[in-house]
Amino acid sequence: MQWEFYKVPFKESVALLRERRVLVKSRMALVPHCDFLNTIIIAKRCHLLYADSRLADLRVLGDAR
Repeated sequence: MQWEFYKVPFKESVALLRERRVLVKSRMALVPHCDFLNTIIIAKRCHLLYADSRLADLRVLGDAR
């Protein structure tokens, strides 16, 4: 059986690191193929939350009340 691993920046794999599902080597996390989708979902969710918070700041600053 051959395993496929993906190199992911360490900061983006912390959730999987807590569960001991990744191998850390030279500041990169090696994520198995079966858990790679979780890493993508978490990164996308963080990006969307950041963008939403930036938009919320713009809505408050543009309020004329």
